[in-house]
Amino acid sequence: MVATARLGAERPDKPKVSRGAPARSAIEDATRPLDRMFALCPTDPSQEYKPLRRSIRLHGHSTTLRLEKAFWTVLEELAAKQGSTLAALITRIHDHCVGTDQKNLASCLRVVCLQYIETCR
Repeated sequence: MVATARLGAERPDKPKVSRGAPARSAIEDATRPLDRMFALCPTDPSQEYKPLRRSIRLHGHSTTLRLEKAFWTVLEELAAKQGSTLAALITRIHDHCVGTDQKNLASCLRVVCLQYIETCR
């Protein structure tokens, strides 16, 4: 018995070819947010995940903060747009977080970065 191909059925030995549509980039093909974000990221994003420690002074007291490089980059951008130093920006965020009874400064800084990206970029 010989099998006959139905009209419109795909053949496994032939790749499907799109006719008439221009080639799209990986970024354009990434319709889901996470896929799009990964397509926009540099080829080696591991450096963005790397935690960095920085020492700053908050109201005269030295403290060390540990945040991923990506958050430090956003905080530096925010400080530049505010026209202040990074230490002054973090002190201002610290004072706001203490006023809202938030004890974990690193968590507060991460949330501020996310809110900045969502509302101001």
